[in-house]
Amino acid sequence: MHLRARTFRPALAVLSLSLALSLPVQAGPKLPLVERCTNVLEHEPVQSFVSGEKIIPLPKAGESKEAYEDFLRDRYGFKRKDLVWGKKYPLLVHGGDEASFVAKADFEHAVKDAVEYDAVIVGGGPAGITAGIYLTDAGKKVLILEKETTLGGLASGGSTAGVRYGRGAAYFTSMEGEIYEAYKHMGFGLYKKDFTIRGSTDSYYWNGKFYHDIWENEKTMEELPQSFNLFKYYLKHADEIGLIPTQPFDEFPNLLLDTMTMKQWVNTFPEEMKKLAVKDPKAKKIYEKFLADPNVPKDDPMAGPLGLLDLYGRSALGDHADKISAAGFANFYVSELDTRYTGNLGTGSPLEKAVNKLKKRHSLVNLKTSAPLAKIRTTPNGVEVYYVQNGVTYFAKAKDAVYSAQVRTAVKTIEDFDKIAPEQFQIAKDLKYRNYLVVNAHVEGHPWKASYDTWVRDDKIYSQNEFTDIIDGRWQDFRGEELPRNDNRGVLTIYDPLPEEEIREGMTVQHMAERTEEALDKMKGIIEATSAAVGENGKVNVLAAEVNRWPISVHVTEPGHFSKKAKILKRPVGNIHFANNNLGTPAIEEAVYDGYEAAKAILAKQGVEKNVVKPVKPKAKTTVVPKKKSAAVATPVLPAA
Repeated sequence: MHLRARTFRPALAVLSLSLALSLPVQAGPKLPLVERCTNVLEHEPVQSFVSGEKIIPLPKAGESKEAYEDFLRDRYGFKRKDLVWGKKYPLLVHGGDEASFVAKADFEHAVKDAVEYDAVIVGGGPAGITAGIYLTDAGKKVLILEKETTLGGLASGGSTAGVRYGRGAAYFTSMEGEIYEAYKHMGFGLYKKDFTIRGSTDSYYWNGKFYHDIWENEKTMEELPQSFNLFKYYLKHADEIGLIPTQPFDEFPNLLLDTMTMKQWVNTFPEEMKKLAVKDPKAKKIYEKFLADPNVPKDDPMAGPLGLLDLYGRSALGDHADKISAAGFANFYVSELDTRYTGNLGTGSPLEKAVNKLKKRHSLVNLKTSAPLAKIRTTPNGVEVYYVQNGVTYFAKAKDAVYSAQVRTAVKTIEDFDKIAPEQFQIAKDLKYRNYLVVNAHVEGHPWKASYDTWVRDDKIYSQNEFTDIIDGRWQDFRGEELPRNDNRGVLTIYDPLPEEEIREGMTVQHMAERTEEALDKMKGIIEATSAAVGENGKVNVLAAEVNRWPISVHVTEPGHFSKKAKILKRPVGNIHFANNNLGTPAIEEAVYDGYEAAKAILAKQGVEKNVVKPVKPKAKTTVVPKKKSAAVATPVLPAA
């Protein structure tokens, strides 16, 4: 889940989940307002805190924790009963494990809901919210079931004592054309004005050296192996000639890239640049520098960029470059080279507007949070659902359903799914997922101010057990590097997409606490080293951490996913319509589009044609692809993976 996406960051991507949008999750005590730090991007005042506030040290082993817990209560509003202590740090653990997606119900004694709804929506993430808005636009009565305490899904944010930060998907990229109309309808059409990330967006701490503002800083691009420059140039060229698909992928006319992995495709770049250099002077110059660079290994010339892309592949698409479809990767990463956007709730800031819009429709919407689904069945007259809230099992009926929770859960909750649609059932059952851990480290002051997002890799020790990157959770409050950091409430957020074997381990509180403490100590070392490298000498004092568990949050988009599986996964099962980014890419724009499509299908089925917004197919760019060129794209010769 980096929770990175072509339009919104998956990634756990990333990590569209029915995760939780905290708006906010911790109210905290009221503190004296010393001065206001204006959040220019979101036009909201952000409370500032006394920089001289007394910080007490963490208790040592065997010492009483009571005084420190009182300190955390006063500073952050954390409650003693919610804290879990690791060996060193106090932690707050959010979210559940995979088992939390399916409720244990008492079907025989279910309480019947007296209202018969036009639609029930399973999952209150971006897809469910979108479907809810469009259905209620047409006056339909809807029941929304969300297993977490709040709505929002993949776009998750938190707040402690007035300071807001992202807990899930971190940022999104440009939205144009028809997809922009959908987002404008959802309430965040002014995203370029409100949410632009200023300053250094991406940096790379690689093999002990800090590369500041990769992709944008010319000096940094000269310091890196010239395979990075070659990669950047050819990726943009591939987009210009129409090789890179836009969403929805299953409708894109050229899915050549879905036949290969991202590693296979990237390894063709040198040969493709050699051809391009014949007619493109700039490509020629880049290619010649690439050939002459002694830092580019001759036996594996694209190893440098692929090392970074392994991190990105895990974060956004579920696995390394040799496992991921080149189609999904290319669509995602070409947007990483352009301006990106976020708020001080991460992607929760724009989606907050849509959630609030839906909440105001009291007469049409019945919102049930902390209400996981137990069972859903399609019938000749509609659908029937069982869900659990506060230990009580409830039964409700509707004419149709939107299933916007993870498709993986549908194999357990849709009655007779395997009999009604065996092919679709098997694909859903076999879909691979990864769990995701996002850690908000609450630190004293602001020890790291040089870059919004810092990717981390040491080739000598790297494995999928390492986290991928660190984000400055307060970056937007201070417009990046523009405004003074006039409080002492730093948040450093660690993104840790978990390897495949972690699915078997489970996301138990104890196990996640152990991983979190390891990640916190490693983060401290990295930030202190990189801070020294840029002359800041910031020391990291971790005071507490929030541990956000996102189980089965990113599906692995293997080659063939878009050309062979996506359309089948989108088929309705009786009166149950699917809407989730699991159907295509693990991206919020995919979820929003599928949510719209599901609502549109239900309205047409129920005889409603008016008051429906014009169909909006997501387009990440407005570039017109010449038909002749797109038909004549050469097939790359693939090297061994």
